[in-house]
Amino acid sequence: MKGERRKHFRVPIPLDQSATFLRAGRRQFTVHVINASPQGFAVTCPKSLDAGRGDILRLRLSEGWVEVRVANMDALEGDTYPEEYDCALGLIRLRSLGYGPDDDWVVSTRTQRPLLLLTATVLIGLLVGFVFSRQSPPALRQVIAAFKSIALPR
Repeated sequence: MKGERRKHFRVPIPLDQSATFLRAGRRQFTVHVINASPQGFAVTCPKSLDAGRGDILRLRLSEGWVEVRVANMDALEGDTYPEEYDCALGLIRLRSLGYGPDDDWVVSTRTQRPLLLLTATVLIGLLVGFVFSRQSPPALRQVIAAFKSIALPR
């Protein structure tokens, strides 16, 4: 059995107070802080996070964002956490970032894809409508002209 290498005591964090965010590049994940010390943290790792030793990540805490480096990955012990988490990351605290990263985080990547699809659908609808309005029967052209005159006063 390995001897304890930590210099600082780790404080266990209760499950109901442990949920927070971890950012890897532009992707954001919900994680749970398992324990914390002045030098680092242990957090749950979701299966969708592809992190390796030495990667630089950002962890959201009550005092703001902290830049951290992945020191190790271990199996997640017990069944305390939801099954979407498959391992625990050991993180070393590098520096405090304050609340600044909250300001430059506009939209998460999970909401960008539906927004892009909606924009594409609207643009295609406008293009199809424009093509058909040029080839429409005279009655429809009169209706379109009436709307144009209301919407675009001269």
